Amino acid sequence: MGKHFNLDSLHVLLRKDIDDTNKVIHLYNLSRELSNRNTDSSIILGNQSLQLAQKLNWKAGEAYSYIVLGWCDELQGNLPEALTKYFKAVHLAENIHNKLILSIALGVTGDIYSEQGDYTKAMNYYFRSLKMDKELNNKWGIARNLGLIGSVYKKQQNYPAALDYYFGALRMCEELGNINGKAVWSSYIGSVYKQTGDFDKALDYCLKSLKMFEDLGNKNHIAEDLYNIGSIYASKGNYKESSDYLYHSLALSGKIGALHHVQNSYEALSSLYEKSTIPLPDSIGGKLLTTEQMRLKALYYHKCYLNVRDKLFSNQKQKQIMNIEFGRKEDAIRFEQEKKDINQQYIRNIITASLFTALFFLVVVFRQRNKISKEKSRSDELLSNILPTEVAEELKEKGSAEAKQFDEVTVLFTDFMAFTQLSEKLSAKELVTKINDYFSAFDQIMKDHGVEKIKTIGDSYMAAGGIPIPNKTHALDVVKAALAIKHFMLEYMEKKKAAGELFFEIRMGIHTGQVVAGIVGTKKFAYDIWGDTVNMASRMESNGEVGKVNISTTTYELIKHKYNCTYRGKIQAKGKGGIDMYFIDGEI
Repeated sequence: MGKHFNLDSLHVLLRKDIDDTNKVIHLYNLSRELSNRNTDSSIILGNQSLQLAQKLNWKAGEAYSYIVLGWCDELQGNLPEALTKYFKAVHLAENIHNKLILSIALGVTGDIYSEQGDYTKAMNYYFRSLKMDKELNNKWGIARNLGLIGSVYKKQQNYPAALDYYFGALRMCEELGNINGKAVWSSYIGSVYKQTGDFDKALDYCLKSLKMFEDLGNKNHIAEDLYNIGSIYASKGNYKESSDYLYHSLALSGKIGALHHVQNSYEALSSLYEKSTIPLPDSIGGKLLTTEQMRLKALYYHKCYLNVRDKLFSNQKQKQIMNIEFGRKEDAIRFEQEKKDINQQYIRNIITASLFTALFFLVVVFRQRNKISKEKSRSDELLSNILPTEVAEELKEKGSAEAKQFDEVTVLFTDFMAFTQLSEKLSAKELVTKINDYFSAFDQIMKDHGVEKIKTIGDSYMAAGGIPIPNKTHALDVVKAALAIKHFMLEYMEKKKAAGELFFEIRMGIHTGQVVAGIVGTKKFAYDIWGDTVNMASRMESNGEVGKVNISTTTYELIKHKYNCTYRGKIQAKGKGGIDMYFIDGEI
């Protein structure tokens, strides 16, 4: 692909004498060309290519169309839908015995499993794809699979093996004169050097990659390289340069709809503003911020990161990856026909029933009045379930609830370990049932110990003591609740082990400090808390160990008279440096 938009395919499509088969090819080419520039336009063209290929019953064209549409889904973070399309491409390629298409389809399917952390399945697909490319002497495909295998080794932190495969892919692309391949694997080599702490080499390879992608006009990879370079500068302590690259990456990622890059940029910017010791601008070329403004900016970008992460999580769990239904389209058509028949019958019934409406008017009015009264009671009950009772009453009375600052609150974070890998082994219904079992038990534990549940974020659970009514026992309350969760998890694990069923293990972190609490939103109300205390509690969780309760010094000072604790020393936490941490052993 060149730097400028590929006009050749567009010109061919405008010719009146073009046959339908060639039209499919050029629609597919345009869709592929646009996928890294304008995802929405790429999807439109890809669907046109798919529909025409299906009309012609041309299976190869249909398979290629599914691959480019799956790639668009992948860019938008919808991995289950991408996998559905890739599986269809694999199925079509196998039926027509087309090894070239099958090799491509197997490779992109491996990408999804690699993204999900199922490296065994990813390697299986990559090596199957590599075997076919070697049989076809398809050097471009061989280079691609070498690089993808390198990526799995990188994720497994086997960096020497990752570099071997990446350099193998790079050398083959150099022999082929494939600029796009050179750019891709140079970028990935740079990312490995970044992980190993060789920041000068990392910056050199990423800058070379960025220049090549800019020449090619590949916006998706440009955004990725901008993020990598920004994070490398941050690691080198060059915060001003880092913020410039990260803001460029954020702007471009948002423009092309690449949510994974948006998520990464938000997280990096939050960390940057949190740990920078020099004033940074609020945007590219913007005004310099004060220390307090940078702290608020860090908090804002952390919230943005969580919002995008939640959106991606929601997309990934819409349907279970391992249970793909290929007859969904026919089911949808049948459902629409059934709905149409029901609607027609409904209309006939309405015409008949209207003759008797007047006779029942007074009865309906009386019943409606009672129904409104019941619905009001139900609405009040639902509001009390969503919000703390005190906040709900204030909202009903005033129509709004003011945000309040609390000087001392204890915040609890929990997170299930290896959640993504274990959840892939469950059906969607089983996964929801299991999570509900855990969180329902946690809800009851919070209620028993006077702790306020704040929210769940994916597989994480967040609660706080000392709000919305301040008290002096918040630290002990939260610690007792955490230990009750620990006891529940052990009992639940033993029960599931005995039954031969899957179970999750958990980390827990607690920190005490100042927060601001209040309602966000105007339609779907949500009670939430903000402040560095929330970030610290999250760091306590992420730096804890399975089955243990990890607490900070501020919490330790409030509960040490009641509980024995083991001092862990200063633990390095992301964006915080060394933090004193303790494991709770039990009551004194």
